[in-house]
Amino acid sequence: MKKLHYLGILSFISISVTFGQIELVIDDGMTVETTGGVYISNALDVVENGTGYLKGTVESSSLSAAAQFAGLTFGTGFTGTITRTTGTDYNGVTAPKTTLRSYKLVSSSAITPNVGMALVTSGTNNETNGLAEKYIYTENGGMWKGYSDNGSTANNIKAAGVAIPSGTSYITITEGVGLAAKIFLEGPYNTVDHNMFYAINASIPFLSPYALGVRTASAIPTNVVDWVLVEIRTTTASSSVVGYRSAFVDDNGNIINDAGATTGIGLPGIDGTEYYAVVRHRNHLGIMSSSARTLNWLSP
Repeated sequence: MKKLHYLGILSFISISVTFGQIELVIDDGMTVETTGGVYISNALDVVENGTGYLKGTVESSSLSAAAQFAGLTFGTGFTGTITRTTGTDYNGVTAPKTTLRSYKLVSSSAITPNVGMALVTSGTNNETNGLAEKYIYTENGGMWKGYSDNGSTANNIKAAGVAIPSGTSYITITEGVGLAAKIFLEGPYNTVDHNMFYAINASIPFLSPYALGVRTASAIPTNVVDWVLVEIRTTTASSSVVGYRSAFVDDNGNIINDAGATTGIGLPGIDGTEYYAVVRHRNHLGIMSSSARTLNWLSP
């Protein structure tokens, strides 16, 4: 295996590397910036070590059952080509960042792999930047779907069963959007105090009962009534759902995340887009917001 190591900050207009199987290695403290993109023939992987970081675009050659490329991993392997695009330095940015990385995948056949994505977690180009929620967002055939971080390793985002069709599709990592909502369930509703009873609190499972937005809580807050499933849509049609999230509803009707926060929940979405919010419960009819609204993290 040959490796390319770059010192300092390098800028490329366009580079084509065609000699054998290589690995682009960006070591601690090194930054590679690309303008026109980097094409690596027979690429094995793009590796970012420590604070090393690739800005711009890198494209693989034809991969055969690849387990990983440029921070993206596949549980069952990927055959085809992958183009990864990264943005600018996200460190210190307080406004919603929305998209951290995106991948264009051109697959020779349809596959359903488990997908994971690791972030740069230190140095000037720290992608995590204190984000509590991170998501994988996919697009194929004009349909976008969002997947919550259901992994257990910090700064690694995983989604099981992500479908990659034959042809072109996209995967991106996003910080998602924030949603603050309040609902009341008729069953446990307290008509005297106008809140909800939480008599079944001790029996609430740590694993949410909704497979579409499964979450696992480390503890059940004492005032939680039950799990609910929240989804966001771009229209009122069920075919326009772009993201799911299991969450708790407390006795005052607030939808809170599985860590017990009271500031709303995160969902896999794109900042600046208007969404309808839908809330479902296993023993009640679902409800939907009367209108679409723009969701972000500054004003959820």
